[in-house]
Amino acid sequence: MFAYAQQTGFNSMETISCSQELDKLIYEYQISMQAPLTNKAKDKLQFRNFLWFFQHPQKAAGSVEA
Repeated sequence: MFAYAQQTGFNSMETISCSQELDKLIYEYQISMQAPLTNKAKDKLQFRNFLWFFQHPQKAAGSVEA
């Protein structure tokens, strides 16, 4: 997210989108830490995170293409 902000500006759609996605992931993590999850719920959360990183390799790596 910081790479996007540095290259495209803090108010750019790329930075805002990345920030919102990060907010969602942090929220899901916090919820998962508050209550014990069933194995199925844990698997679902892990799979969702895997898909996000697979779909956004440039964000996951912290780089932005010029």
